[in-house]
Amino acid sequence: MIKIAIIGTGRVGLPLSLFIESLGCLEIEIDNDKDTIDILNEKKMPAEETGCQKLLERSKILFTNDLIEVINADHIIITVGTPLLQHIETDLSKVRSVI
Repeated sequence: MIKIAIIGTGRVGLPLSLFIESLGCLEIEIDNDKDTIDILNEKKMPAEETGCQKLLERSKILFTNDLIEVINADHIIITVGTPLLQHIETDLSKVRSVI
């Protein structure tokens, strides 16, 4: 079974993670926000996303804030925010901190 680690549990990372799990992959979801991880481990969606609550209730995803878990993954997907700065420059600081 393919193991995928997704870093970031926001509006992109969490729905993506739930979808990939529904395809039969083993998931590890990593985020630095401990409160969000606690909510997800209680099987509650932190934000409204159509259809995701039902998927989360059946999910076997490992939700953690421990980056060391990426060593157990075959593939890593980074889904952290990249806001725009002045002059349409992209702030990549969160991506750099994950790397």
